[in-house]
Formats: sequence, structure tokens, C-alpha cells
Amino acid sequence: MGVDDIDDVGLGWGRWITGAFAVHDVPAHHYSILREPALDHVVPMIDEALRVHGGESRAQY
Repeated sequence: MGVDDIDDVGLGWGRWITGAFAVHDVPAHHYSILREPALDHVVPMIDEALRVHGGESRAQY
């Protein structure tokens, strides 16, 4: 069973999160999402979320 088989786009995280959250598609799987080339997609998403919500980016990849 993969994530494509699940109807909940939040993959069950909704029950643990009290506020809103965003779901983004990334062309990677669980083991490669924090490696090149997926980082080209992930880092800008995290930077934007930090900018919008008042965090600080330390991206140096």
C-alpha cells in the first residue's frame, strides 16, 4: 500500500495538528525527499512557509 492508495491527502496528520497545514506534491519518496534533486522542490516550500509564519531560514544546501 502506498500513499496513492489513501483518500486523506493529509495522510492522517490532521488529527495531530490544531491549525491549518498545507500539503505539497514532491517528485520523491520517503527515502529521497531530503536529497537532491528533491531538495530543489522542498527547500523553497520550507523557506516560504518560514517567511509567511515568521520563522528563519538557514538553508545552506
